[in-house]
Amino acid sequence: MQTYTSPAADLVRKTAQITGIAHSRLYGTSKTRRTVRARWAIWMVMRRQGLSFQEIGDIFGRHYSSIIKAMRPSASLLARDSWFKSLVNHLSHDS
Repeated sequence: MQTYTSPAADLVRKTAQITGIAHSRLYGTSKTRRTVRARWAIWMVMRRQGLSFQEIGDIFGRHYSSIIKAMRPSASLLARDSWFKSLVNHLSHDS
């Protein structure tokens, strides 16, 4: 029997495998730099896949404005943080 997983759950699972960060920390409120950036990478890929800020916020238990606020610094991270850029690219190509 095939089990269905959501694209968001798949992204979190892949991110956890790549980074070694626990699922609960990616869904949670951890503010460590590595966890926050991994979470932002997930959100960035979800936006590229067409999810709205509201939908992403609902999945992660956050207000949509928190997702919008995170997108500002994450866009500049693509240009200056090779780890972040690599993670976003890996998640984008696997999705």
